[in-house]
Amino acid sequence: MASTGKAEIPPEDRIAVRDKCVVSLGNMVEVMVNWVIMGKLWLLVFNIGFGLSPAILGWLLLGFKTWDAAVDPIIGNLSDNTRTRWGRRRPYIVVFAIITGLVSPMLWFMGSDWSEFAQYAWIVVFGLLLYTSFSLWGMPYYSFMLELTPNYDERTRLCAYRTFFSKLTIPVGGLSVFLVSLPFFGENGESDVVNGVRHISVLMAILIIVFGTLPGVFVKERYYEKASSKAEKESLLKSLRKTFSCKPLWLLCGMVFFNILGTVSIVNLGTYLNLYLINDGQLFDASKIELWKDVTMMAVGIAALPAWVWLSEKSDKKLSMAIVLLSAFVGQWMAYYCINPEYPYLQLIPAAFGSAITGSLWLIVPSMTADIADYDEKHTGLRREGSLNAVFSLSVHVAFALGAGLSGVLIDMTGFDVDLGKEQPAEVLDAMFNTYIWFPIVIWIISLVFLALYQLDRNKLKDIRAELEARRGKL
Repeated sequence: MASTGKAEIPPEDRIAVRDKCVVSLGNMVEVMVNWVIMGKLWLLVFNIGFGLSPAILGWLLLGFKTWDAAVDPIIGNLSDNTRTRWGRRRPYIVVFAIITGLVSPMLWFMGSDWSEFAQYAWIVVFGLLLYTSFSLWGMPYYSFMLELTPNYDERTRLCAYRTFFSKLTIPVGGLSVFLVSLPFFGENGESDVVNGVRHISVLMAILIIVFGTLPGVFVKERYYEKASSKAEKESLLKSLRKTFSCKPLWLLCGMVFFNILGTVSIVNLGTYLNLYLINDGQLFDASKIELWKDVTMMAVGIAALPAWVWLSEKSDKKLSMAIVLLSAFVGQWMAYYCINPEYPYLQLIPAAFGSAITGSLWLIVPSMTADIADYDEKHTGLRREGSLNAVFSLSVHVAFALGAGLSGVLIDMTGFDVDLGKEQPAEVLDAMFNTYIWFPIVIWIISLVFLALYQLDRNKLKDIRAELEARRGKL
């Protein structure tokens, strides 16, 4: 049954606005590592800048994200079992935000004149270091966020704050491409993305350290004193057995997995279409459109947030998710007509639509994950946000890994040849366009099936919370 009127949050369940803002700002680490470094800059610098194979780069990215996914359950369980005077999440958040920031620039400092083997070896070493430190920050951070309130609607509001700040950082991706492409960094007025990224990466490292440490320094853990610090420690294998039996978690994982897979696999194709189909290989011109695209996505995405919060509070998160997933198909239909060399800035229309609709996935999904933690406590008697979030994160990272791996493979399969530069054959550009439009549609259909099977709604979770509070009191 849908709720009526604006949701009323009991005072004891509310999260202070300051805490919501501080926790949300920590998401800058995720933005820098996954959105900027591994998303926007990865192929741009290593393929176009260093001339390395996009297929091999795709498989390397697949390997890094698979490693990230593999260590997540271990780190989640480690964080769940940590007992310190500062809590079980905050020490990891502070220490590994600093380490992640220090490691991140090193990825770009291999020699341009090195052998390919030496270059790939450098990427492997520092890629693994980066993703290990990022996971040691990320698992405690996301678990920390899940624990801040037991309230169904306040969780959505917290995620709205996080999504708001995430939208603010969308232009960081396009801005990074624009900055590293500036003729200032090259010779004779030509762009030099390798030299550009080496300078810009220092600023990126500072942002990671400053914003990544904020939640651990300024926000306290809600459950630690009353429940977590006194809870029995649980072995990794025992924790995994319990987590694998949590059906709602697996349905949520499946839904998000196929949504991400379809989306991430074509991100780089979109960049290449903008560069070679729309802008005739002119990197600086393409980077300006990418920047405007990101600014548009930020503005429209932020403007749409109140509507998604209202919808989730008036009805149910599952309905909101259904609208999000179905709208992705509309976005591809718009892209079919808006990716047009005669009207370069028409690309902004599907980008804006995607930010307003499908971008709200990350407003709703973290809140649903917190709901599943209540369901899990009902059946296990333990607060296991770290372990649950680790398995959810594993599915997300595997999806990103496969999508990233596929992105390079798909580009390679279209016949793209970096040595041809702007002289790519027409059939290659056509193959890129058709793959970009149709490939994700097939994948997204599977995501809808998982959502249809998901059963946790507002009323069921209200009953679960009442049962939990009758059993162990309010937290």
